[in-house]
Amino acid sequence: MSTEYLFRSTVIAALVASAGAAAADPATTRSYVVRPGDSCVSIAIRELGDRAGLAKIHELNPDLGPTPHDLKPGQILKLPVAATSPDAKLTGSRGAVRVRKPEIDNWDPAQRGMDLYRAWRINSQERSSAEVTFQDASRLAMRENTIIVIFGPLSAHALVTPTQAVLENGGLESRLDAASKKTLLVRTPSSEAQVGAGHSLVTVDASGASIVGNHGGAAVVVRGVDARKHATGAGVAVTVGMGSKVIPGKPPATPRKLPPPPSWTAGPRHFIDLAGGGATLAVRWDAVPNAAKYRVELVDPAGAELASLEVPATVTAFEAQRVPVGAYIAHVSTIDTEGFESIRSADAPLDVLAVAAYAPGSATPLVAAVAALPGPELGGAAAVAAPFALAQ
Repeated sequence: MSTEYLFRSTVIAALVASAGAAAADPATTRSYVVRPGDSCVSIAIRELGDRAGLAKIHELNPDLGPTPHDLKPGQILKLPVAATSPDAKLTGSRGAVRVRKPEIDNWDPAQRGMDLYRAWRINSQERSSAEVTFQDASRLAMRENTIIVIFGPLSAHALVTPTQAVLENGGLESRLDAASKKTLLVRTPSSEAQVGAGHSLVTVDASGASIVGNHGGAAVVVRGVDARKHATGAGVAVTVGMGSKVIPGKPPATPRKLPPPPSWTAGPRHFIDLAGGGATLAVRWDAVPNAAKYRVELVDPAGAELASLEVPATVTAFEAQRVPVGAYIAHVSTIDTEGFESIRSADAPLDVLAVAAYAPGSATPLVAAVAALPGPELGGAAAVAAPFALAQ
């Protein structure tokens, strides 16, 4: 069974993978420039994925002398390169996705199927998405404007360490399979959330305030954090259909009910591609009282995101243009004035079918310029206007 972590817009996160990885070859090193506030322990955790990497740092840098070490910004250390076996693989890519290795400063285009190693950074840019699959088949689906850092454990001890994500801004949507018995510890500037089996959403706004919503599954335990980012208090349990907001320096608010999801308006669910140029999918939903905006997504049957956007509450329709032949699913959620997001609506299955038209008595198909069945008038609809391209 697989586990999926879905990172949403403008996220900077560090994921500690639960898969095992081979130790780095001590004969192959890379240079690391010490940053302000660095210690050997913090470098081991951030760059090598586990405190156990401290021994490797000391081994490769004997000139540091006895502990404790007083590292200076700009100082150059030797660190092991990524493990010889990859920690993960880039299994999905749509739009502009790039990768940066820890030993270089430049970003390079990422290629689907490429191996990914400890401390590598992956970035899905504007109107882009990516999927990373780890050695244990855990999946991380990245939405647009997302950066992740891949960390793999260096010792058997790390195999029992809960998967962790550090979320600075934006949103993290997680789906953990009950069969995996995993947990996800989500740290934000104002909170710490222990997520178990099920579907949850954690968002962080520009002020550092966090909202934790339980969209289905085990209760999410939320605690506030102090100025040193240490969790405080016993925390609150956020059950299904509820959410809690955490202001920086404050304990979590009493959980409240999430807004209701929209309902779909009746409309066509089958569209045709006459010319091989794709079809225009169109959906509409009923307005929800007190909604501030809606989030609408188009995914494939496996759940991979193909298109998504947030629209103001005045917009209740969406269309995606030039969609190739295939089966798709649309869903929409409500975001209220406080930033709480509803559970997703029911899935709306959509199909694009290939149809050829012939003149009477001719065996040559006609070339058509219009490729959609009649649908609802969508004046003011939110649309994916650029040519639509599915991840291969």
